[in-house]
Amino acid sequence: AQAYKRRRAVMDQAIRDTGLTAAGRGTFGGSSFWMKAPEHIDTTELAANLEAKGVLIEPGNIFFGQEDGPKNYYRLAYSSVPAKNIAAGVKIIADTIAETGPT
Repeated sequence: AQAYKRRRAVMDQAIRDTGLTAAGRGTFGGSSFWMKAPEHIDTTELAANLEAKGVLIEPGNIFFGQEDGPKNYYRLAYSSVPAKNIAAGVKIIADTIAETGPT
């Protein structure tokens, strides 16, 4: 439980440090953050780009239960990521999003 608590704290700080947008902030339990990318980002494409860089996210469109739901949300899990790797992974996400151009 302490490892998850530490990972959550490290990820929360990394998200704030990189300027990524958390779509919600749960404070109890869980093993991921619900995130919102800029409107022009399709997180299915983002996930593929990130996977090639060794970083995994889960596109959020499946959680909306509708064909035309928003495509710019994603879930960012931390339960299986060592705390020492979290900040670098979050930075890769932020850099990859920034490469897509202005919001």
